[in-house]
Amino acid sequence: MSDILEEIRSRGHWKVVVHPARFDEGRVPIKSALLPILERSKVRLWGWSFPFLDDYMEESEGPDWIGREVKYDPLIELWRFYQSGQFLHYSGMTTDWSKHVGTFSGWPSQWHEGKTRELKVLLDIKEVIIRFAEILEFAARLSSTQAGDDQMHLEIEVVGIENHLLRVSQSKELDRFREMTNPSHKIPFEFDLPLLELKANTRELALKPAAELFSYFGWNPGGAILRDIQAEVLTPALPRAGWV
Repeated sequence: MSDILEEIRSRGHWKVVVHPARFDEGRVPIKSALLPILERSKVRLWGWSFPFLDDYMEESEGPDWIGREVKYDPLIELWRFYQSGQFLHYSGMTTDWSKHVGTFSGWPSQWHEGKTRELKVLLDIKEVIIRFAEILEFAARLSSTQAGDDQMHLEIEVVGIENHLLRVSQSKELDRFREMTNPSHKIPFEFDLPLLELKANTRELALKPAAELFSYFGWNPGGAILRDIQAEVLTPALPRAGWV
């Protein structure tokens, strides 16, 4: 697709596909209607929206789609939206792209013994919780537009995180890290969800893939703890406790 896509794929990243379960090539008959649909469907749960739609970013288009490429530290993403209602989104993980946080050489002291020091990248629990929530919320909003239908199909891939450490505490005094217990270059998730269920249970549905992803690091905190974390990170005004 582009140089930016190759950059995104070179590090830990997300791939997201959302579309109606029933294919209709001309579901949105007029291409100029695509951007307004995205504007109504976009989700903002933290510093920027999903998808990112600021006007100054580079635009592209094809016969039946519009798209945008974004590169603004630590945000890097590419998306395309088709008249069939399909939305395709690639994005880098912020800890992989930030110039200020995320990478360090070797493990924390409790991981040093018997292991080889190498460059590791932190996987941010907050980013995982928020990303799954905004994907599900975006799909719910899109389902109610001209580009949606009464059943939506979602595919999410978490790629290239086999060299990441999961930080399971946000307290500097109580930092705890988890190494991947069953390394995999690509972790896929796939859903077919009726519109009513998608809209009624968005945040609960978002916890299921997050819990599965965390299990790859041997971290299984249980639904109640994940709900508490989700409530904290999706309510920025509240103080955040350590996630031990």
